[in-house]
Amino acid sequence: MRVETPCPGPNASIREFAIWWMRNKPFLVPEDPTDAVRSYSGVNGITLFRQEPFQVQLFIVKPNRSSGRHAHPNIDSIEYGLAGADTFESDRNFRLHGLICVAPNEMHTAHADEKGGAFISIQKWLNGVKPSSVELDWTGGPMDQEHASFLGAPI
Repeated sequence: MRVETPCPGPNASIREFAIWWMRNKPFLVPEDPTDAVRSYSGVNGITLFRQEPFQVQLFIVKPNRSSGRHAHPNIDSIEYGLAGADTFESDRNFRLHGLICVAPNEMHTAHADEKGGAFISIQKWLNGVKPSSVELDWTGGPMDQEHASFLGAPI
Protein backbone atom coordinates (compact mmCIF):
# COMPACT_ATOMS: atom_id res chain seq x y z
CA MET A 1 0.00 0.00 0.00
CA ARG A 2 1.34 3.42 -0.93
CA VAL A 3 1.29 5.88 1.98
CA GLU A 4 -0.05 9.31 0.98
CA THR A 5 1.10 11.17 4.10
CA PRO A 6 4.67 10.59 5.31
CA CYS A 7 5.24 9.01 8.70
CA PRO A 8 5.75 11.59 11.47
CA GLY A 9 9.38 12.17 12.40
CA PRO A 10 11.09 10.56 15.40
CA ASN A 11 10.21 13.53 17.64
CA ALA A 12 6.46 13.00 17.17
CA SER A 13 4.47 11.80 20.15
CA ILE A 14 2.97 8.33 20.35
CA ARG A 15 -0.46 9.97 19.95
CA GLU A 16 0.57 11.74 16.72
CA PHE A 17 2.01 8.51 15.32
CA ALA A 18 -1.07 6.47 16.35
CA ILE A 19 -3.42 8.91 14.60
CA TRP A 20 -1.24 8.81 11.46
CA TRP A 21 -1.08 5.01 11.46
CA MET A 22 -4.81 4.54 12.06
CA ARG A 23 -5.63 6.92 9.19
CA ASN A 24 -3.13 5.44 6.71
CA LYS A 25 -2.82 1.81 7.90
CA PRO A 26 0.43 1.26 6.02
CA PHE A 27 2.29 -2.02 6.17
CA LEU A 28 6.06 -1.76 6.37
CA VAL A 29 7.54 -4.95 7.77
CA PRO A 30 11.14 -5.21 8.99
CA GLU A 31 13.87 -5.71 6.39
CA ASP A 32 14.40 -9.22 7.77
CA PRO A 33 10.91 -10.77 7.50
CA THR A 34 11.84 -13.53 9.95
CA ASP A 35 12.09 -10.75 12.55
CA ALA A 36 8.45 -9.83 11.91
CA VAL A 37 6.87 -12.95 13.45
CA ARG A 38 6.95 -13.78 17.17
CA SER A 39 5.49 -16.75 19.02
CA TYR A 40 5.84 -17.14 22.78
CA SER A 41 3.87 -18.28 25.81
CA GLY A 42 0.52 -18.68 24.04
CA VAL A 43 0.89 -15.38 22.17
CA ASN A 44 1.47 -14.96 18.44
CA GLY A 45 2.56 -11.60 17.09
CA ILE A 46 3.35 -10.06 13.74
CA THR A 47 4.98 -6.71 13.07
CA LEU A 48 2.77 -4.77 10.66
CA PHE A 49 4.87 -1.61 10.56
CA ARG A 50 8.37 -0.64 11.70
CA GLN A 51 10.09 2.67 11.09
CA GLU A 52 12.31 3.74 13.97
CA PRO A 53 11.36 4.70 16.57
CA PHE A 54 7.80 3.55 15.76
CA GLN A 55 6.32 0.09 15.43
CA VAL A 56 2.87 -1.53 15.18
CA GLN A 57 2.31 -5.17 16.15
CA LEU A 58 -0.77 -7.38 15.98
CA PHE A 59 -1.03 -9.95 18.78
CA ILE A 60 -3.34 -12.96 18.93
CA VAL A 61 -3.60 -14.48 22.39
CA LYS A 62 -4.66 -18.05 23.14
CA PRO A 63 -7.54 -18.58 25.58
CA ASN A 64 -7.02 -18.10 29.32
CA ARG A 65 -3.60 -16.45 29.06
CA SER A 66 -2.45 -13.76 31.49
CA SER A 67 0.67 -11.66 31.33
CA GLY A 68 1.18 -11.02 35.02
CA ARG A 69 2.16 -7.58 36.29
CA HIS A 70 4.93 -6.09 34.15
CA ALA A 71 6.22 -2.94 32.42
CA HIS A 72 8.07 -2.01 29.24
CA PRO A 73 10.78 0.50 30.24
CA ASN A 74 11.61 1.64 26.70
CA ILE A 75 8.15 1.71 25.10
CA ASP A 76 5.38 4.30 25.09
CA SER A 77 2.32 2.54 23.67
CA ILE A 78 -1.33 2.60 22.79
CA GLU A 79 -3.05 -0.78 22.95
CA TYR A 80 -6.22 -1.32 20.92
CA GLY A 81 -8.42 -4.35 21.57
CA LEU A 82 -9.81 -5.98 18.43
CA ALA A 83 -11.48 -9.25 19.37
CA GLY A 84 -12.26 -11.45 22.35
CA ALA A 85 -13.03 -10.41 25.90
CA ASP A 86 -9.51 -9.35 26.76
CA THR A 87 -8.86 -7.02 29.68
CA PHE A 88 -5.98 -4.62 30.17
CA GLU A 89 -5.35 -3.00 33.52
CA SER A 90 -2.72 -0.54 34.71
CA ASP A 91 -2.25 1.81 37.62
CA ARG A 92 -4.07 4.53 35.64
CA ASN A 93 -6.43 2.63 33.33
CA PHE A 94 -8.80 -0.28 32.94
CA ARG A 95 -10.06 -1.44 29.56
CA LEU A 96 -12.36 -4.14 28.33
CA HIS A 97 -11.91 -3.77 24.56
CA GLY A 98 -11.16 -0.34 23.10
CA LEU A 99 -8.07 1.76 23.71
CA ILE A 100 -5.60 2.09 26.56
CA CYS A 101 -2.42 4.17 26.78
CA VAL A 102 0.53 2.59 28.59
CA ALA A 103 3.44 4.86 29.53
CA PRO A 104 7.05 3.62 29.78
CA ASN A 105 7.62 1.76 33.07
CA GLU A 106 3.88 1.73 33.82
CA MET A 107 3.01 -1.55 35.50
CA HIS A 108 0.09 -3.32 33.83
CA THR A 109 -1.52 -6.72 33.24
CA ALA A 110 -3.38 -8.29 30.33
CA HIS A 111 -5.72 -11.26 30.28
CA ALA A 112 -7.61 -13.13 27.56
CA ASP A 113 -10.72 -15.06 28.56
CA GLU A 114 -11.76 -18.57 27.46
CA LYS A 115 -12.14 -17.42 23.83
CA GLY A 116 -8.74 -15.74 23.55
CA GLY A 117 -8.21 -12.26 22.19
CA ALA A 118 -6.47 -10.01 19.72
CA PHE A 119 -5.08 -6.50 19.98
CA ILE A 120 -2.89 -4.04 18.12
CA SER A 121 0.03 -2.47 19.96
CA ILE A 122 1.09 0.93 18.58
CA GLN A 123 4.54 1.73 19.97
CA LYS A 124 7.18 4.41 20.21
CA TRP A 125 10.52 2.97 21.30
CA LEU A 126 12.60 5.22 23.55
CA ASN A 127 16.10 5.73 24.91
CA GLY A 128 17.81 4.74 21.67
CA VAL A 129 16.46 1.17 21.88
CA LYS A 130 15.71 -0.25 18.43
CA PRO A 131 12.21 -1.68 18.00
CA SER A 132 12.04 -5.46 18.36
CA SER A 133 9.05 -6.92 20.23
CA VAL A 134 7.32 -5.96 23.47
CA GLU A 135 7.97 -9.28 25.21
CA LEU A 136 11.71 -8.57 25.00
CA ASP A 137 11.53 -5.09 26.63
CA TRP A 138 10.05 -6.38 29.88
CA THR A 139 10.42 -5.83 33.62
CA GLY A 140 8.43 -7.93 36.08
CA GLY A 141 7.96 -11.66 36.30
CA PRO A 142 8.03 -13.61 33.02
CA MET A 143 4.82 -15.17 31.72
CA ASP A 144 6.25 -18.70 31.92
CA GLN A 145 9.48 -20.67 31.45
CA GLU A 146 9.52 -20.08 27.67
CA HIS A 147 9.27 -16.31 28.18
CA ALA A 148 11.95 -16.47 30.89
CA SER A 149 14.31 -18.07 28.39
CA PHE A 150 13.79 -15.15 25.96
CA LEU A 151 14.60 -12.74 28.79
CA GLY A 152 17.51 -14.76 30.09
CA ALA A 153 15.87 -14.66 33.51
CA PRO A 154 14.99 -17.33 36.07
CA ILE A 155 11.30 -18.03 36.58
